[in-house]
Amino acid sequence: MDLTSLTVQIAALGGCLWAESFFPLFMDRRGKIRWVHVARNVAVGLMNGLVLTVGFSGLIRFSAQWGELHRFGLIPRLGLFPAAELAAGFVAFDLWMYGWHRANHAIPLLWRFHRTHHTDPALDTSSAYRFHLGEMVLSTLLRLLVIPLLGIRLQNLVLY
Repeated sequence: MDLTSLTVQIAALGGCLWAESFFPLFMDRRGKIRWVHVARNVAVGLMNGLVLTVGFSGLIRFSAQWGELHRFGLIPRLGLFPAAELAAGFVAFDLWMYGWHRANHAIPLLWRFHRTHHTDPALDTSSAYRFHLGEMVLSTLLRLLVIPLLGIRLQNLVLY
């Protein structure tokens, strides 16, 4: 699954960057896309991804599998059939992510990390990979609690 996810992300990033080469939001002095800017943002995203994968992927998997094994959390208690449970898990996790994003804008300490994403000097596709490592670690640590509390299954995380 990790290789599939990585392949999809690379293809999506490549496709969007390709489209931006024809319809750029900004140009450098020579009229070309700023590949140094793109490379910098992608490098930040790759470094964050490496730290999170090495440091947390096993814990995230354990958290989801433990909750699923013990039928722990809110969603399993609803008594839904499997497809509805999967859909509810996806929606619940997306709502959590939205709430976390709003908190990053509202809480000054969190905003200090999150503003790295919003202060990209030249907004483009690569800005989606520009996040402070502190925000990513805090978000992941909270997910370790949220996943079993909501009853999010591993399939939900892969789908998300």
